[in-house]
Amino acid sequence: MTRIIADISVSLDGFVTGPDPGPDNGLGTGGETLHTWAFSDDPDDRRVLREGTARSGAVVLGRRLFDVVDGPNGWDDTRGYGAGEVAKPAFVVVTSSPPESVRTTDLDWTFVTTGLHDAVAAARERAEAASSAGGKDLDDAEALERTHWPESVANPPSAPAGRTGFYGLGWNVSYDDGGRLRLSHTGAFAQGAHTNVTMLPGERLGIVVLTNTAPVGVADAVALDFFDIAQTGEISRDWIPIVDALYQQEADEGRSKADYARPPADVTPAKAADTYTGTYGSDYYGQAEVVAGSDGTLTLRLGPEPQSYPLTHFDADTFSFETAGENAVGRTGVTFTPDHKSFTVEYLNTQGLGTFTRSGPSR
Repeated sequence: MTRIIADISVSLDGFVTGPDPGPDNGLGTGGETLHTWAFSDDPDDRRVLREGTARSGAVVLGRRLFDVVDGPNGWDDTRGYGAGEVAKPAFVVVTSSPPESVRTTDLDWTFVTTGLHDAVAAARERAEAASSAGGKDLDDAEALERTHWPESVANPPSAPAGRTGFYGLGWNVSYDDGGRLRLSHTGAFAQGAHTNVTMLPGERLGIVVLTNTAPVGVADAVALDFFDIAQTGEISRDWIPIVDALYQQEADEGRSKADYARPPADVTPAKAADTYTGTYGSDYYGQAEVVAGSDGTLTLRLGPEPQSYPLTHFDADTFSFETAGENAVGRTGVTFTPDHKSFTVEYLNTQGLGTFTRSGPSR
């Protein structure tokens, strides 16, 4: 089964090139900034480009883009499809008339003069032929189907006529006004790379939005705008303030009410470092360890491949550390019980599961 994917880097104000693009200036003036990742030597960027192009059975493009990539400053042995590790799928060009000559003869070009619908149909045929020749499907639909099933309730209905939101294997699972399955996921909140993926599998329609912003609603709003236009032909509302308010509410709920940057004036000193050191465990979060440095400072190590969090004393048996990761919430508290047999990590305890009980000495 083939899928149609629209893929391009776009600025937040809607541009895919700089000013004055043309055959001799394909990305426009300064447009390289938007597409730096595609020319990068970074291993992760190269992997994304390699894997993405390897899954392409055929690529549809317009005549203007063809004139750029086939022009004297276009694709060659160092850039574009077929360069280095980048794959060489079939290409289908929508045009009013075929070009008189083609420079990039090492690539497989088909020119369709009867419109976009026919070009897409031709691209499907080429992709399916490539899949059959390679002995594998470009999409393993059977393996993916299991991830589309609701596994748990994520958002109970807020009104009698409301709909329940579910969570599946890595996807938010819901159903739209037409009863169609809708899959989505958003993340990388505190990594400076907020993302959104939303799909209507039954319509073979989806969008992936990648940004270099904090979660202020931009990625989600782009996806919501896209589906508004796809389903009704117009944007129904300004989504950014709505989604941003939800993220702000979520962030406020996760932040500690205590200001750990300001210890009380009559602070009670901590006990000796070895009072707190040792290994601890939680049935939900697993193993933790508190270790002391040569200067007596404490570090909390969490997880099977432990992440280390230096502890800052706040008052008595309470310490704090700066949270990290995509769901970071700023400074959070670590409070030891008076007998020092357990401690509770504040931001892990929203469901009462953040207590770790001593199981032995520090290793």
